[in-house]
Amino acid sequence: MQLAIEEMKTGESSFLIGLNMSKRRTYGRNQMQLAIEEMKTGESSLRNVAKKYNVPKSSLEFKIKNPGHKETFGPNTVLTEDEELRLVDWIKKMAERGIPRNRDFR
Repeated sequence: MQLAIEEMKTGESSFLIGLNMSKRRTYGRNQMQLAIEEMKTGESSLRNVAKKYNVPKSSLEFKIKNPGHKETFGPNTVLTEDEELRLVDWIKKMAERGIPRNRDFR
């Protein structure tokens, strides 16, 4: 459990190997990015680079073959970040004027 909390603090990805919790393979985005950059030079093999940066060979290969693949999980957002911020501001202004935030829009 301590390992999971520490990983949340550092922001590193964790991946289980099999079902045994003690065999965790952790690597950060920075390690993966460095591995991808080294693969772009073409001087090392996929296996050697994966071993050097301690990243899964299959994940490294996928990221090289699919560079535009999104990094996030789940469906795309409905609102853009700007639209969401504008909506939050509008809700706050309405609350200041005495119009409560609720789902009843009658």
